[in-house]
Amino acid sequence: MRKINITNTVITPPPVGEKGDYCEKHKVKKSIFNTLTGGTVGLCDKCVDETDQIEKSIEARKAEAARQGILRASGISPRFKDSTIENFIITNDDQREAVRRVESIYKRLEWEDKFTGAIFCGLPGTGKNHLASAILTRWHDEKRKSFMLTSVHALMLSIRETWNRREGKTESEIISRYTSCGILVIDEVGVQSGSETEQNIMSGIINTRYEWYRPTILISNLPLVSKAPGEMSLTSVLGERVIDRFREGHIVTFTWESHRGKGKVES
Repeated sequence: MRKINITNTVITPPPVGEKGDYCEKHKVKKSIFNTLTGGTVGLCDKCVDETDQIEKSIEARKAEAARQGILRASGISPRFKDSTIENFIITNDDQREAVRRVESIYKRLEWEDKFTGAIFCGLPGTGKNHLASAILTRWHDEKRKSFMLTSVHALMLSIRETWNRREGKTESEIISRYTSCGILVIDEVGVQSGSETEQNIMSGIINTRYEWYRPTILISNLPLVSKAPGEMSLTSVLGERVIDRFREGHIVTFTWESHRGKGKVES
């Protein structure tokens, strides 16, 4: 029997299936280990390996559960928790170009300290949320840095809830959450009422992040600019000054038809 010295670990009871110097489960002799107390103990190598694999599996499940908790708390919905840039379905050249731009966005996020952000705009159901979630998930997995994904509605609601509240977080504290995270993604831009108050709050958050070199990604079903008099656009909703902040980054347009109902990526 081989002899293995153990100097920095405490021997746990032998795994189930072992008796005496012979493992009945695997039909092999046990290895002899020296313990910290000066004695010896016989353990089946195969039983030890199985126990190690079980422990590693448990730790892996715990780590993944913790990861999923962080993603959910940061705004990644169950629908997009498994979204990656690689599993975005490409069927035409416009989609291929959009994915190329998204890869470029991630590289700039990774290597540039002063990257402004990006705008994903275009038709509903074309994969804007899929690719935005893919960026954030990769950012968390590779960089372990903070991010938030929210909608204009949720953002404004969280701020309005402080207006008549005597206790709890203040408006400035809530706004600070949006201005201080590593990456901020704001969905459904243009769905809001478009009031002056909302425009001022949105502009304030975006401008603060711009000044502190914290990237922002805007998602909208609206076109970047109006194509006809009276037509809503991102520029008419946010103002030229805000849109101008993103001209240093990437503007990705999603021009193809909706994926919804076709078993492909959504939003």
